[in-house]
Amino acid sequence: MVTPSLRHKLESLATQAGAENDGHGNRVAAMIPTIMAAAGLVDRDVWPIVIGARLHDIGKRMVPPDILFAQRSLQHYERKIIANHPEDGLAIVKEALGHVPQVIGTCINDHHEHWDGSGYPGNLRGEAIPLPARLVAIADVIDALASPRAYKAGLSAAVIRNVLVRGRGKLFDPVLLDAVLENYNAILAARVSVAPPPRMPASVVGGQSGSTP
Repeated sequence: MVTPSLRHKLESLATQAGAENDGHGNRVAAMIPTIMAAAGLVDRDVWPIVIGARLHDIGKRMVPPDILFAQRSLQHYERKIIANHPEDGLAIVKEALGHVPQVIGTCINDHHEHWDGSGYPGNLRGEAIPLPARLVAIADVIDALASPRAYKAGLSAAVIRNVLVRGRGKLFDPVLLDAVLENYNAILAARVSVAPPPRMPASVVGGQSGSTP
């Protein structure tokens, strides 16, 4: 049970975390209600999933900035540091609040699990991946691809759609993804409602190009 006190603390922590990384968590969270409605999940409580979406990347606080924002190919050990962020996120929330509600915890810990079992940290497969994490996973990828970075422009809606289609049944729950694709424009509109203005990639203004995971 989420007490009023815990709810207040969660919302406060989510407000901080959602604004980090250029507001990535806030944009992911903004898409969740529309995705849930598209999937017919009207009987599910949206609040904990929205909070979990805002908190899902809080573990990246533990990743050194020179790795997290690297404009270059990462070394293997650096990728392992980034791959620890789900478990680090759980630890951060537990330390801050003393308790992590189950739905919020799975959004943090399991949003990089893949439908085919190739994800992390637990190599969960199919419906063994909790539904809230499957929802966040789709929104997470949409925003990551759409968002500009210092070294790249955001991808177009059409290109992102193609990436999602290629991930159907591999990265993403195929039933959820079909609902997303059928309501794609509405979901993108929900994201844009909190998206920042596009930034010019550094490669265009004289910086070096690179890539981060």
